[in-house]
This record gives sequence, C-alpha cells and structure tokens, in this order.
Amino acid sequence: MKLFKRLYDYLIILFCLILYVLLRLIFGSSIVFYIIVPLIGIILHYVISYCIYFKEKEIEASYEYQSKTISEKNESELSQAIEKLEDMSDDNSDFRNVINDFLHKVESFAQKEKALNELIKMNDDKAKRFLQERSQATTSFIIANAKKLIKALIAYDAKSKGNRPSKVEDVAIVREVLKSMDSLTTNYDQLLEEVSKMGDDFNPEDPGLKDVVENLQEIRTTSNIDTEDDEPEEIHLFVNRASG
Repeated sequence: MKLFKRLYDYLIILFCLILYVLLRLIFGSSIVFYIIVPLIGIILHYVISYCIYFKEKEIEASYEYQSKTISEKNESELSQAIEKLEDMSDDNSDFRNVINDFLHKVESFAQKEKALNELIKMNDDKAKRFLQERSQATTSFIIANAKKLIKALIAYDAKSKGNRPSKVEDVAIVREVLKSMDSLTTNYDQLLEEVSKMGDDFNPEDPGLKDVVENLQEIRTTSNIDTEDDEPEEIHLFVNRASG
C-alpha cells in the first residue's frame, strides 16, 4: 500500500504514455489525443487518490491500528522516561537507590507483560482485545508514575536542604509512586493467574478477573496519578466493565 501510494502517479503517467502510443498506432495522429489522454490521467489521479484517502481513514479507525499506535507511543514514552531516570541517577547519587528500585519494578513489569502477550496469543480474538487494553493501560499508568517520580526528584533537588526531608526516600510523592508500583505488580500477577486459568472459553465477566480489574482501577484512583492526557477515548484505563 505504501509503495503503491508513492508510485501511483508515475504508473498513471506510464499508462497514459502507453495509451497515447496505442491510440496513435490504431487511429493515427490526432490533436484530440493530446486532450483525451491527459484528461484520463487526471481523472485516474483523483479517483485513485480518493480511494487511497478513504482506505487510510478506514485503517486508522480500526482497533488494530489504534492499538498499535498506542503501543508504539507507550514504548517511546517509557523509553524516554527510563533514559531520563538513568541520567538523573548518574548525576545525583542520592537518587540512585530510589531510581534503581523504580526501574527494577518496571523491568519486572516488562517480564510480566511478555508473559501476558504469550497468553494473548493462546486465546481467541475476544480475549486478545480485552487483554491488550489492560496491558496498554497498565503501561500508560507506569509512564505516568515515572513522570511523577521525575518531577518529584527535580523539585527535591531544587529545594533548600532545610525545606526538604533529609532523604529522598522520605518524600511523600516518592513513597506514593513506589507503593503504587508494588500494588500494581501484585495485581498484575493476579491478572496473569486468572488469565492462565482460562482457555478457549475466555470470559471477561469471570468474577476473579473482574475483581483484579477493579483492584487495578482502585490503584489508579487512590494513587492520584493523572493519565488522562495520555489515555485515548477508545481504550479506557483499567475499566471496571469488560469491553465487548
């Protein structure tokens, strides 16, 4: 599709040249051909452009495209946040323990996400969408946590020593972020356990699975971490009710 989009104007020109030569061979020389052939080329250009435009809009509106876009965006933002935290750890040894603790939790989640992706492959399409949404939502939540931690560390570093806790570990926001990551890890483990119990009869309304999703919702609510700017309307963050 991408290759055709780049080359279709050249293909139209080639078609018009071939058409012109054939018309000359069949009907001989005529000024009419100088009008008809370019007109056909222009019509073909607009027809193909119109078809490509609506095909692209159809693709962009599909769940698969939106899901892929969200995953790529999450991957990029998480990578940037991790890089920023690593730089802060190198620049300030006082932050090293807190940052290493957070990054260890992120790495642990990455392993769990890999396991969930394996489980997704083993379930039907209904399970795939349900589980992908939870995975993406959890990643968005971790990104929001990382940003909140970065802001807290920047603010701590800028404050006078007399106006801040003696250790960065004692900062309320830092403790909140790490606590929410621990809770997230626990509940994500439960999510993996519930999903692993299900086979082809995957049921998003299963009581055990619903409890886990509600617990994840509770973590987000009580942690006061705002992810609304990063959350698309189509895929809701830790929804209480399963997607259809």
